Amino acid sequence: PAAAGQTSAAGRKESSITPAPGDGPPKQPNDESAPAAVADSRTATARAPGVPTLTPAQARQRMRERQRLQDCERVVHATSPDSAAARERREWRWLPPEQVALEQVGLREAAARVGQGCPPRPLTPEARRRQEVDMAADLAAAAAAGDLEARLRSWRYQDSKTDGGREALRALLYDVLLSGDAELIAQIGEFQWQVNPSRQTTAEDLVPHGELWRLVACALAAPCGRGSPALDRLCLSTSTAACAAPSVAAALQGLLPAWQFRLLQQRRAELLARIRSGQVAGILDPPGQPAPGGG
Repeated sequence: PAAAGQTSAAGRKESSITPAPGDGPPKQPNDESAPAAVADSRTATARAPGVPTLTPAQARQRMRERQRLQDCERVVHATSPDSAAARERREWRWLPPEQVALEQVGLREAAARVGQGCPPRPLTPEARRRQEVDMAADLAAAAAAGDLEARLRSWRYQDSKTDGGREALRALLYDVLLSGDAELIAQIGEFQWQVNPSRQTTAEDLVPHGELWRLVACALAAPCGRGSPALDRLCLSTSTAACAAPSVAAALQGLLPAWQFRLLQQRRAELLARIRSGQVAGILDPPGQPAPGGG
């Protein structure tokens, strides 16, 4: 990474990101090697009473608008006096002044990019409640229309507490992976931990899945450089170390301990090799389990 990312790393290596919670698109595996649950997950989400009927194009637009509103909230939070005080207390007072200046400039630039078209002032509590109701209705309508991102975002934690619920989520994640949508693939890590509950700590548990799949998506052509939505969101939501980094990978290298970043890169390479060769059957199964059909 660039010097800015290296300087940032020196001040932040000791803290690890908590797991979340480029070439072409992935190849479609042969029918006989694909998980049987994939086909079952392709049925559209049942439509609740009162949820409007949307076309796929309308559903996609609703999801883009929902993301836009969430990004506006990120800007409001990141530029608030409370956030500025927290950054000064937790990060900036430990860093060289030149690094702080780089991050401050990067933060202002990210906030200006992401905040274009956002309301000029924070929402009132009443307006925020109305917005939350509208966003929930849009999510339900888009999920009913079959939008993959909406179906994923509609998933509830309690649904993953049974074997059947976990398998349904796993099948949905396979649909996301096979969609070839790199920016949607980046979201897999936020949900993967729910499909593979473990009673003991393994090497796989030491890999932050949210960051892992974000790096996979970068390699699959999702924008991840300066000015990209992915890097701007890291800057606004995770740490201003990302505000001075040239890429998502450089930002994560500065935020994660060296041993964890090496493990992250190793798992990223393994996943990419399987995706690019079409060997995705079993890729979301717990480590150590054979893929269906030996594929």
